[in-house]
Order: sequence, then structure tokens, then C-alpha cells
Amino acid sequence: PNCNHAKNQSNTFLYRENFIYDLVQDYLTNLNSFCHTFNIKYKKINYLEMWAFHTFKNQPIDSIIHNHNIDSDSYEISSILYFDDGDLGTTLFYDDFNIELKEKKEKWYFFESSINHQPKKGISKKDRVVLATSVGLCLKK
Repeated sequence: PNCNHAKNQSNTFLYRENFIYDLVQDYLTNLNSFCHTFNIKYKKINYLEMWAFHTFKNQPIDSIIHNHNIDSDSYEISSILYFDDGDLGTTLFYDDFNIELKEKKEKWYFFESSINHQPKKGISKKDRVVLATSVGLCLKK
């Protein structure tokens, strides 16, 4: 991703780990639903990156504005999954407005990777684990 990495972050190939298989399947189901909803037709996945980051209780959240543009030949979609409810979340920055994503347990949020976004600044009241992804799709013509 086009960003400075959080202090406590996994590598970007987390999806290759056996223990996360069910979560990857859930991600792919939700990705396909998102693509269907927005009429995004693709023939294959060019790349997938998936990583987790952890903020310890009573610690500040690593918060920097960034995006996940990686491959100009792909249609790129990013996503965030929160493992618990919380009151911080993430801000998506558009030209004329911003969208605040709520930290909602086990809810996938999908958005175009070119959109700048930032975890909300604050102190985590409990251990906070977030899964993030970036996928590049080869669109059907």
C-alpha cells in the first residue's frame, strides 16, 4: 500500500495463512457482492494483499492519510474489517465531502483504493484489531 505502515502490522500476505481460510472466503463472498451491487465485472484477480494491524489498549492509533493505489493496470478496491465495535473508525476523503466509517464488529467496508483515508485519531479504549485489504481486478471488456 501507498502508506507508512502501522507499528504493529502483519505482512501483506496474511491471506496465505491456513488459520485465516474462513475469513478469506468471507472476504471473497463480500467482494463479489460489492462488485455485483456496483456492476463491476471482472475476469480475474490480478493481486490480493491482506494485512492486520493491532493497537493495544490505551495506546494512540497510528493515523496517517493514505491510499492503496498499487497497480495502474488493475481496477483496485480496498476494504476494512473491524473485529470489534468501537468509537473510532476510519474517514474516507472525497473532493467535496468525507465519509465516516463506524467501527462495527465483523462488517466489511469496501471502497476504491484511490480514495485517501485515515484511521480516526484517538486512544483505543481496548485492544483493537483491524483487517485491511487491497485487491486489483482485471475487468471484463
